[in-house]
Amino acid sequence: MASTRFGDNGVAIERLDVSAYTVPTDFPESDGTITWKQMVHAIRNLGRPGICSMAIAAVDASLWDLKARLLDLPLVTLLGQVRESAPIYGSGGFTSYSREQLQRQLGDWVADGIPRVKMKIGNHPDDDPTRVANAREAIGPDTELFVDANGAYSRKEALALAEIFAMGSGVT
Repeated sequence: MASTRFGDNGVAIERLDVSAYTVPTDFPESDGTITWKQMVHAIRNLGRPGICSMAIAAVDASLWDLKARLLDLPLVTLLGQVRESAPIYGSGGFTSYSREQLQRQLGDWVADGIPRVKMKIGNHPDDDPTRVANAREAIGPDTELFVDANGAYSRKEALALAEIFAMGSGVT
C-alpha cells in the first residue's frame, strides 16, 4: 500500500496489517433467521453487502483510533460520549441448545451478576413458549429476558408470540 497522509497533521500511514479470525463457540449456533437460498445463509454472518464493507469498517475504526492517539485523547472523547454507561446483557441461548444448555448458560450469566439476558427463538415456533418458560425458570423473575427471532416470524406471528411470552414468562 502506498504511503497516505492522515488528516491535516502530516502523519503518514505506511502500512496496514489485516487479519481474520474464526472464534469457536461451545456448541453449533442456531437461530430463527429466515433462509431462502443456501448462498445467502452461508454469508449471513459475513456482513451485508459483504466482507469488503467489513474491511472498510475496520480501516475506518483504525483511523479514528489513530486520530485519537495522535491527539492524546480517549476515543470516546473524540467521538463524543453520549452516556456515562451502557447496560449489559448476555446474548446466546441458541435454538440448537438443549433445555439444560439453555438454562445453564443463561443461569450462569445471572449468577455472575448480569441482570439481563437474550435468547434466540424462531427455528421451531411451537417450541418457543416452552423454551422461554425454561429460560425464565433458570433466571428467576427479576432478570430481564429478551428474545430474538432474527426475522423468522411475520409481524402478526411476532406480536402474537410476544403476548404469549409476556403473559407466561415476563419477557421484555
